[in-house]
Amino acid sequence: MSEVNAMTNEELVARTREFEADIRKTKTQITRITNEIKNYDLRIRENKEKLKLSTTLPHMVANVGEILDVEEDEEDKDTSGFK
Repeated sequence: MSEVNAMTNEELVARTREFEADIRKTKTQITRITNEIKNYDLRIRENKEKLKLSTTLPHMVANVGEILDVEEDEEDKDTSGFK
């Protein structure tokens, strides 16, 4: 007859606990990695938007006079060159 490697009940319980602990660790790692992936995806989307905005031309172009709505003084309207 061949020898059978039989485990006692205590050994089976200990092995089961080891496996359960490994499962908990693995689940924790999966959760952490999943959260990291979500954060990286969010950062990628934000950076793509920033890149998109920085590579497009501005829609509004104005000079300082248009922005300040400068009105000419009476002296400025004199075109003779004499004050």
